[in-house]
Amino acid sequence: MDIDLTLEWRKNRLIALVEKFGGRAELGRAGGFRDGAYIRQMIDGERPITEKTVGKFEQLKGCSGWFAKNAAGEVAPTPIVQSSMPMSEALDTLIYACSGLGIEKRRNLAQMIGALVLNPGPVIKDDILEIIGTAAAPNDTPLARKKA
Repeated sequence: MDIDLTLEWRKNRLIALVEKFGGRAELGRAGGFRDGAYIRQMIDGERPITEKTVGKFEQLKGCSGWFAKNAAGEVAPTPIVQSSMPMSEALDTLIYACSGLGIEKRRNLAQMIGALVLNPGPVIKDDILEIIGTAAAPNDTPLARKKA
């Protein structure tokens, strides 16, 4: 996966979205920001264009899938997973969460994780989180702290 390619793709799609909305301030306000300063910072590379931000913009009217394809129909590079949680901590959380699941849910989860690895995206991720969210996790795990 080429991180620079993904970042450039998102930047170009954000610039096109600014044009669609008629300016940075207009897009910023539509996206729930006070003005266009945050948009400018993302375009200038001062702030990342995260999955959360992409999701927020793609929920705007007429913007579904905006970052997935461009006007020429070209498909976006694989999205970058941005997380402040170290991988080992994320895996510990997953292990604890799985220990509280029944065998059928673990099988479903295994299939979904396999699908997520082959085709990264927010839809499968949301399904996985729904299953894991039902698991009992110890209070000292990141999952438990997030729920609190």
